[in-house]
Amino acid sequence: MRVKEVMKTKVTTITPSTSLREIWDLIFKKHIHSLPVVVGKKMVGIISDKDILSKMYPSYEEVISDFVHARRFEDMEDRLGELSGLKAKDIMTTTIYLTYPERPIMRALSKMLLRGIRQMPVVEENQENILIGMISRSDILRAVYKKVIK
Repeated sequence: MRVKEVMKTKVTTITPSTSLREIWDLIFKKHIHSLPVVVGKKMVGIISDKDILSKMYPSYEEVISDFVHARRFEDMEDRLGELSGLKAKDIMTTTIYLTYPERPIMRALSKMLLRGIRQMPVVEENQENILIGMISRSDILRAVYKKVIK
């Protein structure tokens, strides 16, 4: 099976100026783990739930300068207020692991497992990061299950 047979083509995307509140709303309401950040149709980054959660942890500089307080977990929750002004461009990862529509699904799954990611953007081949879909480990599992059951 090929990625194009399994991927979802209706993808929720955001722009670099999308607020953290909007990002959280999309992640929770749509039950998704990552959001492609696009300008037009071109992907410029991606934000996962892991990226958002990591913003609550202190930076290395904070840990070094105040080792005792930087490690207090209660203080990490208090950082949520500081995050409210962030935009997608402040949180997104610009290293994007992606796949192409003609790739075998098991190759895409291998990349996801190797990189520890749940979903992966599908982009047009021979185009520069033009988003056409998303594929998840669940999509692949469902497709393999259906093939085995038939």
